[in-house]
Amino acid sequence: MAGVSSESLVMAQEHLEAKLPFASLSLAEELFGILGVLDSSAGIRRALTDPARQSDAKTALVSQLVRGKVSADAEAIAADLVSSRWRSPRDLGDALEELAATVVSATAENRERALPGSTPWKTT
Repeated sequence: MAGVSSESLVMAQEHLEAKLPFASLSLAEELFGILGVLDSSAGIRRALTDPARQSDAKTALVSQLVRGKVSADAEAIAADLVSSRWRSPRDLGDALEELAATVVSATAENRERALPGSTPWKTT
């Protein structure tokens, strides 16, 4: 992922940060589910990454696809992603996969911190 796509990914990661302390595996599962929809249809990926299409139209489309099937957080993350610019349609799926994996990692870290007697991760 390069150029505009990497910039869009960084912005999405920054927006995700606020949700990570409260993240659950269900959020990750929902994001992976949305990824499955994107991976199954090149046409949907192209429609959601078309630079000629207004971001409002792209967010409306993704909301139509997922509303009522995923949580509001998952829908917001997907809408945030499609409102950004992507160098190629495949980059959108790669970014969503990376965000879902980040949620899985954060959930594990949150559980570790919640265990009695646990200490925060230390890096040396």
